[in-house]
Amino acid sequence: MNTDNKNKSNNNNKPAPKFNLSADQSFEFSLKLKKADIKKLYQQIINQASQTIKIDGFRPGKAPANIVESKIDLSKVYEQIIQQLLPPIYSQFIEKNKLKPILQPKILLENPPLNTEKDWQFKVMSCQKPILKLKKYQDELKKINKRYQKGDNKQLHIQAILNLLAQQSELKLPQILIDTEINHRLSQLVNNVSKAGLKLDQYFKNNKTSLEKYKQEVEIDLYKKWKIDLALDKIASDNKIKVDKTELDKTIASTPNGQQRKAFIEYILIQQKTIEFLQKNK
Repeated sequence: MNTDNKNKSNNNNKPAPKFNLSADQSFEFSLKLKKADIKKLYQQIINQASQTIKIDGFRPGKAPANIVESKIDLSKVYEQIIQQLLPPIYSQFIEKNKLKPILQPKILLENPPLNTEKDWQFKVMSCQKPILKLKKYQDELKKINKRYQKGDNKQLHIQAILNLLAQQSELKLPQILIDTEINHRLSQLVNNVSKAGLKLDQYFKNNKTSLEKYKQEVEIDLYKKWKIDLALDKIASDNKIKVDKTELDKTIASTPNGQQRKAFIEYILIQQKTIEFLQKNK
């Protein structure tokens, strides 16, 4: 929900009291915008528009509302109302229910069409970080470390450890997370393919694959990535692996826009230290 909130939400806009949280950590709930708040903001927007729209026979701000309305795109007005009124109610609901979404919410209108003579009801969907179950991996890890104990192929050693963590991890990704990643990668692929002067179906045909196979490959890759990341997170937490402040500050200083990326840099450093910790496991 990428909007800037300039209007404070009305106290009448209270968040819905219930939500559904699934085992895969996806959740959904309903939010309502009250008709009174919609009408109030709608009138403000129309009044502002009347100051800038040129209408023959009327001075700025003096044209009747119905004439102003006929000159503007009401769908954009409705969009502006949603962008201003919905985010604070969403944030209030998230905070009240102690939810920790990792995605921008998907929002669906439940009672179309939009007009100013009724409440607007929305279904909101997102998800929290998935929950991982990490099975026993220590015995196999020792075998891997023994196999690579000479240190002559560090990258293969690391990859073997990461593959082990993926194999020993169980998790269920929420469908909204999978769909979001597929759409993101498809968007990037379409952009790259178009730069090469091709259409997506031509690309798939040339590579002897299909859209469905591509989606399946993205999902498989996504599962592996999340399993490895969450496994490393759990191992780091269980073994209290942290980054020294001096090392963190030094890395931030040597990284472009380092201060703005502090959390990400710390996360990467902890992952690196966790891998090193696993490599030393005898």
